[in-house]
Amino acid sequence: ERYQSAATLALLHKHHLPCDEEVISDIATLIIATDLQNHREVSSQFAQRCVEVADFGRNHSDRVLASAILLKLADMHHCALAPKTCSEWWSKNSDEFEKQGKLEDDCGIKYPQQRRVGKISYIAQSSFVKYVAAPLAGAAHGIFPALDFYSNGCLVNSN
Repeated sequence: ERYQSAATLALLHKHHLPCDEEVISDIATLIIATDLQNHREVSSQFAQRCVEVADFGRNHSDRVLASAILLKLADMHHCALAPKTCSEWWSKNSDEFEKQGKLEDDCGIKYPQQRRVGKISYIAQSSFVKYVAAPLAGAAHGIFPALDFYSNGCLVNSN
């Protein structure tokens, strides 16, 4: 997240775009939203604002929240791909996690067990789609009807 924030701010500076406190705060909100540790909080805020009839067209904080949800969906796009492609993506991602875990071991980096990166099982993959991606896609589909392909893809891949 730090790298993404720094890269975004560097781009704004390079192109002489405004970068006040509100912009910096919005950038941080959007980037942090993609972190899975914040998934429940961001998803809950989105669901609550939908119930309260959010104004995603005019209210600044609602627009930032909607953008955060769209970024989360983009970050999890593999969940909505065709089953064969989704499976290939998971396999490559799992291999990358396993390599990262070995590199962390080689470098002496120790994480608590719950944050340990390793091979991802098929059950974990389908559970992620079923319990994380699909509900978020369903909620977003209510506000963004064009995302029906995403919801449908998640449903196929969660079985």
